[in-house]
Amino acid sequence: MKGGYDFAGDSYNGYNTPQPDANPIDCEKAGHGTHVAATAAGSGVTADGDTFQGPYDKNTFNNEFRIGPGVAPETDLYALKTFGCEGGTDLTTEAVDWAVKNHMDVINLSLGSAFGRPQIDATAVSNAIAAGIVVVASAGNSGPQPYLTGSPGVASGVISVAANDAIQDYPGCQLASMARWSGRMNINGAALPASAKLHVLKTGDEVSTGCDRDEYASVPRGSIVVTKRGGCARVLRAMNAQRWGLAGAIMINDSDELPPYEGLITGNPETGEQWRVSVRCLVSSPPTVRHSSRRMTRRSRSLRIPSPILSSARSRASAHRGRAPVTRRCARM
Repeated sequence: MKGGYDFAGDSYNGYNTPQPDANPIDCEKAGHGTHVAATAAGSGVTADGDTFQGPYDKNTFNNEFRIGPGVAPETDLYALKTFGCEGGTDLTTEAVDWAVKNHMDVINLSLGSAFGRPQIDATAVSNAIAAGIVVVASAGNSGPQPYLTGSPGVASGVISVAANDAIQDYPGCQLASMARWSGRMNINGAALPASAKLHVLKTGDEVSTGCDRDEYASVPRGSIVVTKRGGCARVLRAMNAQRWGLAGAIMINDSDELPPYEGLITGNPETGEQWRVSVRCLVSSPPTVRHSSRRMTRRSRSLRIPSPILSSARSRASAHRGRAPVTRRCARM
């Protein structure tokens, strides 16, 4: 780290009086500023625990690292700490002014106020851009909603940055009687009772596909019926289970790929029959079947499927450890 300043002091929370000092090192229990700075310009830590001294070229990643180098590891970093160990801040403007006065080339602000409301720090950032400084700011962590980009990321001329997690998260469950089975996915997100008896539907000695609604007549009411995949629409098991007063349906998978998530089941897509299903429909795979093409997170009794979440770094404190020699000067807040 080449230099910097602490505008806040560790006890500052956004409402009390700041206690500035010359040491911008991160709070022990915070660390967000440190990790963002390392991602941007960290030197890297070797397998032996030493600071990597370079060179930074096409062969850099042939070395073994505990922590890899950042994107621009030869940048001069100046840490401007605007947060205490807890709470918010009203000190962003002061830090931006410091960066302009001290001739920084780039300002990185991994912080912001949600939904882009007019803020004085956005004005300060626009003025810094007018003075010739490149400003990169967080777009926020407010999810996929209108007007979600935070301030000062909405300021004119700012490079507003976020990340999109495109991997969906499917609701799962835990079944005590099938603990060794993998890939338990709740394909329609409906509720399941805390306990219920399993009833395996059979045709002769084989597990039935459960495509014939009359097969369910002998299943005790309140049970969870177990069938196997194939022969008809997946949702038909849940429709038949609800018709006969069952608590849910489990379909044994026959593939190494998980089926698509159905969501709310309102009918049979093969016949057009309308039926709003409220019982839970699960798919589970025997221990010999491994899933590789889709990612599923097992959550006990989880019913939530988040949309891809907009996530970008948002600061609680800002500090940098390690140093990098050379040209560009970057102020990190």
